[in-house]
Amino acid sequence: MAKCPYCGNGVVLKAETDADAALEVRKEMVGMIRKEVMYSCPHCDAVLGFGRVGIPRLQGVIQGLTR
Repeated sequence: MAKCPYCGNGVVLKAETDADAALEVRKEMVGMIRKEVMYSCPHCDAVLGFGRVGIPRLQGVIQGLTR
């Protein structure tokens, strides 16, 4: 199990059981096509990381690329 580097409590990216639900990292998304994701600790609310999620097929159209 991963631990938050700030508070030292255990965290999981995706809860598989009800017991893990309290340890699941919070995920906040912003955006329609390209979604910015912020992951934060459920215990101390510290930011653990950022990510970008997009639809690969639409990204090529938006950037002017053809497949």
